[in-house]
Amino acid sequence: MLTVLIKVFTIFCILGIGLIANKTGILPTKSAPYLTNLLLMITTPCLILSTMGSAELSARTLRLTIEVLVGCSLCFAAACAASYFVMRLLKYHPPEDRGVLMVIMASINCGFMGFPVSKAVFGDMVFFLFIVQNIVFNVYIYSIAYIQLNYGTGEKHDKKSLLRAFLNIPIFATVVGCVILFAQIRLPGPVLDLFSTIGDATIPLSMIIVGVQLGESRPGKILKNKKLVIASLANVTIMPFLAFLIASILPFDNLTKLTMVFSEAFPCAVTTSAITLQSRKNDQLAAEGITLTTIFSLVTLPIVASLLMYLYM
Repeated sequence: MLTVLIKVFTIFCILGIGLIANKTGILPTKSAPYLTNLLLMITTPCLILSTMGSAELSARTLRLTIEVLVGCSLCFAAACAASYFVMRLLKYHPPEDRGVLMVIMASINCGFMGFPVSKAVFGDMVFFLFIVQNIVFNVYIYSIAYIQLNYGTGEKHDKKSLLRAFLNIPIFATVVGCVILFAQIRLPGPVLDLFSTIGDATIPLSMIIVGVQLGESRPGKILKNKKLVIASLANVTIMPFLAFLIASILPFDNLTKLTMVFSEAFPCAVTTSAITLQSRKNDQLAAEGITLTTIFSLVTLPIVASLLMYLYM
C-alpha cells in the first residue's frame, strides 16, 4: 500500500510542477491547447501502439478484454442512472444546466489522466485494460453524453457531429493497436522502441497539462456553488463505489475488477468541456466541474488505488 501511495504522490508532484510553471509564467494557460495536442496526437497514440504492439495475445488477455468491455459498460450504465437520480434530488437551477451536471457526474478522465496513472501505479497489463476501457468511454462521451446534455431541452442530436467527434487520433491508434494485437503482427524492434520512447513522455506531460489547467482556477469561488460541489463529490465517490458493487457480484478476473473500479475513480473528463461548448450548453459550469473533481481526486485517487492494491493484487 505504501508503494502505491508513493507512486501516486510522485505523479501528483508532476502536477504540482505544472501548476508552478503556470503560476510563474513558464507555461502560460495559452500553452495548454498546444501541449494537449502533443499529448493526444503524438505521445498517447505512441504509448497505445507500444503497449499493444508488445502484448502477447493469450487466452487470458482475450478473456480480460471481453470482461472489461462488458463490466465497464455496466459501470457507465449505472453511473448514468445514478447521475440522473442525484440530479433530480438536487433540483438544479436553471433546468437547462441539469444535463451538464449529469455529464459532470458520469464522465471520467480515464484516458487523459487514467492512462499514465494506471501504467505508473499498476503496470502494463492494467494500462492495456484501460485502453480497452477507453473504447467504452468514447462510446459514452460521443453519444450518450450528448443525449444527457440535451436532457429536458427537446433538442435533436447532430449525428454528423457525433461521428466526427468519435473519429480521433487515439481511437484510430486503438483500432490499429487491436489489429496488431489480434493479428499478432510483430513490429520491428526499432519501431517499437521509437513508440515506447515517445509514449513514455505521456505520463509527465499529461500531469503537467492538468497542473497548467488548474493554474487559473479559483476553487474558492467555485465552492460557493454547493450543488456543483455535491455533484463533483458524487463523481469521485459514488461512481467508484457503484463500480465496486457491480464488480463484486461479477465472476470476473481481479484485474478486470480493478480496472472497472479504478477507472471510475478518475475525475470528470476534460473532453466534457469541449462537447458542452460544441452543444452550446453551459461550458463554464462544465469547466468548474472538471476543476472541482480534479482537485477532489487528489485526495480520493490515492485512497482508491491503495484499497484496490490490497483487494485485487
